[in-house]
Amino acid sequence: GGHGGPPLQYVLTSCRALNGACGVTLIGEEVHTTKRMNAWQKPATPGPLMNATLRDLATQAIVQRPSQPPDTLILRMEKPLTPPRTAVIAGRLLPSAVLEITPGFASQLIARCWGYTGPALCLVGDVDTDPYSLTNALRESGQTVFQVNLRGTGDQRGIEWNV
Repeated sequence: GGHGGPPLQYVLTSCRALNGACGVTLIGEEVHTTKRMNAWQKPATPGPLMNATLRDLATQAIVQRPSQPPDTLILRMEKPLTPPRTAVIAGRLLPSAVLEITPGFASQLIARCWGYTGPALCLVGDVDTDPYSLTNALRESGQTVFQVNLRGTGDQRGIEWNV
């Protein structure tokens, strides 16, 4: 009470300080009055990517785009991305390589390849540990969720689309 907003029954907040990326998710029982996005925006062609996993993700994302935009895109990444050896010059990591390995970059990469302007979340950690709790909670609230799982480490990662 006293905050001027609608009453909430369920709130899930997650904040992780990994390369400066933080996120907050709010789930309640109120009916959302925002209109669903029913059309794609113009997809953006990603620039050159140093990380092989991100190149694979971008290539596959173009083919895997659903017919209708989801309300939420969630990328579950089993292990954090690491920069390739070629991203180090004179003992220093290139700033663009740092940006690429930030978790939010991967989910935003999919969104750009699709022309998607809705929320795109990236969760890093064991994909098989309660991987669908957030996805299921969003779906139970009436949202459509497209979840991508990125399994493995290094450059040999498996990508599971719309799980």
